[in-house]
Amino acid sequence: MHTGGEKEDGTYEGGKVNYTGQFFFDDEIAQQIFTLEPYSQHSGSCTTLDNDMVYDGGGAASGLLTLKAVKTGNPARGYRGSLTLGIDPDAENTGAGSGGGGEGGTPPSGEPPADAPTDSASASASASASAS
Repeated sequence: MHTGGEKEDGTYEGGKVNYTGQFFFDDEIAQQIFTLEPYSQHSGSCTTLDNDMVYDGGGAASGLLTLKAVKTGNPARGYRGSLTLGIDPDAENTGAGSGGGGEGGTPPSGEPPADAPTDSASASASASASAS
């Protein structure tokens, strides 16, 4: 999320990054979605939540979305959910994805770098999700 900028020539310019994050789908829903076009053409494997190096198992507070099928048994009809995301507009996220090519991501070893920010140092925003 960016605040303090303005739209110029069809793009958002200036301001600061207040929040950068990810949202996650339950494994069962992800598997249903991967049966649909164009996802069924994907030759790779789906990363489960247990094997995801970003998701920490904290449920909605960690970005796990609670979704309900629009039409039960037919994932092609889509999913419905709601999301409540609190952002501190005075905070500035200087972590990965904050512009300027930060040093984001988990190294191939699977271990975070020794100087990686902790949640308390880098997160001024909180997220929770619930089904509508």
